Amino acid sequence: MLFTIHLQIYLIHRVPTDSAEEPYKDPLFFTDAFFLKSERRIMALTMVMALALLYSLAEEELRRTLKALKDAIPNQKNKPTNRSTMRWIFQLMDRVHWVPARGNPKGTVWMKDIQKKIVSFFSPEDKAISGVL
Repeated sequence: MLFTIHLQIYLIHRVPTDSAEEPYKDPLFFTDAFFLKSERRIMALTMVMALALLYSLAEEELRRTLKALKDAIPNQKNKPTNRSTMRWIFQLMDRVHWVPARGNPKGTVWMKDIQKKIVSFFSPEDKAISGVL
């Protein structure tokens, strides 16, 4: 009798001891809930995740380079910052033009001063690949 009373009190007032594991027991957590049942969807999600990783690595590398060189790039309010985002850098690099030139099969690349400054932070290998030296 005493045991059943204690059991009822425990069941009413119990605090789950494994509360940290409860989200993992949720049925939505399992992989089949992501609806990735085809190989195409799995590959698409892998590509999105890889692009997100590259994006964040590029942003971190840019910030590290700006900090090491004690340099800055103007932000949207035209104030210098060394914590620029890749989205802003992509917007700044939007109007890079390749112009064919006579006698030069590679042509020339036309850039604004801010774009040249951003390209100056690239490694020599990256500059050679992009054709901007």
